[in-house]
Amino acid sequence: MSQAEFKASEDLAIQLDNFPTAYRPGETISGRVLRKTQTASPRAGLDIALLGRTKARVHLVHARDLDDYYNSPFHFFDRDETLVKVHDGPLHIPGSELQSWPFAITIPTNLSPKPISAAAKKEHSYLPLDPAEIAKRPLPSSYSFNGQLFDDVFSGHVEYWLEARFRSDGEATRPATASMPVMVRARSTPYPVTDHSTKRCVTRSFVTSHRLAPGGGAEGSGLSLKQRAQKLMGSSKVPELVFHLEIGCPTVIQLDHPKPFPFELRVVPIWDQTSGVLKELPQKVRIKGLDLQLKESSSVLCPGTLAPRGGNDETIKDFALARVLKEEDFGSFLVPFGADAQPFDIGEQLQLKVASSWATALGRPPPQKFIPGLFPSFTTYNVAHRYRLQWCVTLVIAGETVKVNGEHNTSLLARSEEQGGQSMYEVGYLGVQKKYKEWMGALGAGSLVSGGPPPTFEASTGGSKSAETGL
Repeated sequence: MSQAEFKASEDLAIQLDNFPTAYRPGETISGRVLRKTQTASPRAGLDIALLGRTKARVHLVHARDLDDYYNSPFHFFDRDETLVKVHDGPLHIPGSELQSWPFAITIPTNLSPKPISAAAKKEHSYLPLDPAEIAKRPLPSSYSFNGQLFDDVFSGHVEYWLEARFRSDGEATRPATASMPVMVRARSTPYPVTDHSTKRCVTRSFVTSHRLAPGGGAEGSGLSLKQRAQKLMGSSKVPELVFHLEIGCPTVIQLDHPKPFPFELRVVPIWDQTSGVLKELPQKVRIKGLDLQLKESSSVLCPGTLAPRGGNDETIKDFALARVLKEEDFGSFLVPFGADAQPFDIGEQLQLKVASSWATALGRPPPQKFIPGLFPSFTTYNVAHRYRLQWCVTLVIAGETVKVNGEHNTSLLARSEEQGGQSMYEVGYLGVQKKYKEWMGALGAGSLVSGGPPPTFEASTGGSKSAETGL
């Protein structure tokens, strides 16, 4: 099952009033359907419709060319729901004279239950197939990816395209068709979000040092030979502090948000697992470093012979904070210690922000770009694009360095509508621009002006109007 492609000829072509552009659900796509082929027909029909679908494909490679192919298409709405008839009746086009018909199609805002609920079983879908739930779901943005795991290949696409058809009475040939991919971007929030839906993530860790105990020495002081030997041998005489590092992780991050996203830290001691000499003794916990990454995952799901078939493609988008921040940038940042302490928001202090092409801290220029850029999270019935925020927090406790790692699911939102929403680059572009311009030039359609439809067959020949017949 191939992707929708740009298709044009002198028999039929589609010209858009605004090209290239990304449309939002609920907006109107307008343009003209073009034909330059000589035509003399007592009855001709011409229509155009907007189509949309999400489709997945899995290619499992086996020995001796016995490969398996799995496909999963979900159409967002029926053709009749967006169909516009631009001509129905007699038609006469003199030799090689370009004729055009205007059209306007409003993009649906939500999915249509009928074509989706009939497409697959629930075990072959990431989302519920209940008609009421389908009707509530908005259209997703255009998207395309290709992945590979060893020799197996998989791909997922969310695509929209215009399709025009021309049919004429008395012609035994197949109807002429033209297609034009269009970019659709899902609507984002009206304004920048104020709630990042912070989730508390807890990681157990520990540190051992004689300096933890009263009189054990300051953070920078040295240890005696006996103390170093005890620590090296893992002696129980070395005080041990066991604790939870609690991280307030944002489960929602909005691209190009004017304010930093939160990333909160707090250390809560586990007293019943900590050395008795340290119980109820507060400790100084200093932040030495922070590394952040986004694990980007694109996956597909297809029905299989015995079980669903899928594929998952993962990439890491590194914030490269180690190249932006130095240890002195963390200054005297201390992590609050204790179950009753208020968390420390290092995201606010370091001004952590994420755009589609980079991440920044303290407003400094990013050392690298994300290639390709970040695409907002979404899930369709057979294609999903998700993220996990991964972190490594470096702490210093009693002169000992402790690194704590963790990760959690995070949803990436497109920039707010107030900020312009997704750009054309973020939505993705199907490579039709060059072909489109070439064909518009070849057809002489670059300077078309608005006007009425071409003359009818009877007006050109002086004949009478033919009886209406179904096309």
